[in-house]
Parts: sequence; C-alpha cells; structure tokens
Amino acid sequence: MHNKSLQQTRGICHEPCIRKSRASCVRAAEPRRYAARAACIAVAIVCGASAAAGIRMDWTIVPGVRVGPIDSSTSEAEVRAIFGGESVAATEVEIGEGSSVPGTVVFEDDPARRLEIVWRDSERESPKEVRFSGRSSVWATENGVSLGTTLKQLESLNGYPIRLTGFDFDYAGTVVDCGRGRLSYLGCRDSVRTMIVRFSSELQPAPPEYRQVVGDRVFSSGHPAMQAVNPTVYQIIVLVGEN
Repeated sequence: MHNKSLQQTRGICHEPCIRKSRASCVRAAEPRRYAARAACIAVAIVCGASAAAGIRMDWTIVPGVRVGPIDSSTSEAEVRAIFGGESVAATEVEIGEGSSVPGTVVFEDDPARRLEIVWRDSERESPKEVRFSGRSSVWATENGVSLGTTLKQLESLNGYPIRLTGFDFDYAGTVVDCGRGRLSYLGCRDSVRTMIVRFSSELQPAPPEYRQVVGDRVFSSGHPAMQAVNPTVYQIIVLVGEN
C-alpha cells in the first residue's frame, strides 16, 4: 500500500516523500500550490511509522519571523498539510478582557505542543500571531525561552533587569521592557517588541511578598518581592511578520 501511494505521487514530489523532508516536498509541489502540498504531506503520513520517524519537526520560535514551519505566508490549508488535518481545528482565541477572535488551534489536546493562530485576514492566508499558554511547551526560542521559564532565568538570559506589570489583573505579569538587555524581541528601548511574555506565580500559598507586586503598575525584575516570588512564564505571543 505504501509503495503504491508513493508511486502515485511521484509526479508531484518527483521522488518518494519518505526520502524527503516535509519542507522540501512542499517546495517541489509549488506549481500546484495547495492540492499538491496537501497530497505530498498526506503520503508522508500514510507511509507509516518509519517514514514519520524520519520527519523531524522544528519547534523553534524565531520572534517576528516564524514559529517552526509557520511564517507570515503560511495559510491555514498549509498548516493542515504540515501538521495533519486531524491535529488542526477552528477555535475562538481569547485575547484578553473577555474578548476572543476566530482562529486556529493545533494539537488542541496536547498541552506541550498546543498553539493557537490569530489570522491577519479573513481568508486565513497570513498569520498575525501565534499564541502559547500553559506550564510547559516543546516550543522555545533558540536561547531557551518557553512556557515555564522563570523570571530569574529570563533575567539571566537578558543580562539586565527587565520591567513587567504587577499581578492580579487582565494583563498581569507582562514584560514591557528589557532595558539594556540582549533579548531585544521583548522590546528594549529602541527595539520593536516581537514577542510578548507574561508571568504568573503558582506558589500556594502565595509568599507575603506577593502583595507588594500586584496591580496595574510596572516593577523591575530586580525588586526584592519579584525575586522572592520568581514567577514563571505562562503565556507567549509571537508576532509574525509586520504587525
């Protein structure tokens, strides 16, 4: 069955998908953009476990550029082809203050791989942002920022104290400035922010210092109370392309 499927698609991919990465198979199919891309990936899936094992997913977040294979030109049809139709569904994406927008969810029932896409256009041809929420994720920046990263870890990676909002309101724990640090994608003085990071504390009961860093105010990560609480990243929003 697998050999027959591969033979039937050689006219599209030019050689068996089992010997190709998904990305190269997609490039080979470019003249027949959507149908051909979907066919190539579908064959890669039905080739069996051995073929799937040879396809390595890129879990890297590059703020402002891409999330794995998803960039500003990746349509919803291509997302389905890349991840498999059974792993992709329409959803309402919560954007804060009780509001939501139509979007797409990938790996809905797998917290470690789950992501949500907010589209720039109603045709779902261009992602605007990709969102992650939870305690941990396989998705991470090249220097390791991910869900579950602690404030102290982020501060160390930045090489300089960051500034973030207080807790216990809608946009609690949002990084607003990385000062003179290295993580320019967080928004450092003259740089444009291309990744939004939000912290929360799961310490129960909350330490006494917690009450010192609540409310709609901005605090330094070097504040003694912030250091004592040492919250973790619970949400990441990656802006894709021009926003």
